[in-house]
Amino acid sequence: MEGPEFAGTRPSEVRWFVDGHRVYFRRKTTKEKKDALYVADVTDRTPRRLSDAEEREAPPSAGVENAARTKKLYVRDGDLYLLDLKTGSKRRITATVTDESDPGFTLNSDHIYFTREGNLYLLSISTGIVEQMTDFR
Repeated sequence: MEGPEFAGTRPSEVRWFVDGHRVYFRRKTTKEKKDALYVADVTDRTPRRLSDAEEREAPPSAGVENAARTKKLYVRDGDLYLLDLKTGSKRRITATVTDESDPGFTLNSDHIYFTREGNLYLLSISTGIVEQMTDFR
């Protein structure tokens, strides 16, 4: 008796939370129809399945850090978010009906660039002003 239907799946998307005390990972147990996000605290090491609401607030599995490694930029549900790696606080940067993708920081980390509908945009972190850099139609 082997295979995921008997033993579940191995953890994937394993990542530390910025506080260094929690580990997040995805897995599918034999009792679940699809994989789910789990968290384990390093002190008790007992994995706990997150609710849908908790999963939406969980740290990203992917993203781009600024040069100083103090902030992480990521996409969730088509919108951009900025995570402060020191405090763990996050800020939603965009809230649009179209998807933003391919985010990154400029060299001096004072702007964020991203694409939306095939065009390049530049967003000032300090003012929130978005400037469209290309106009491909």
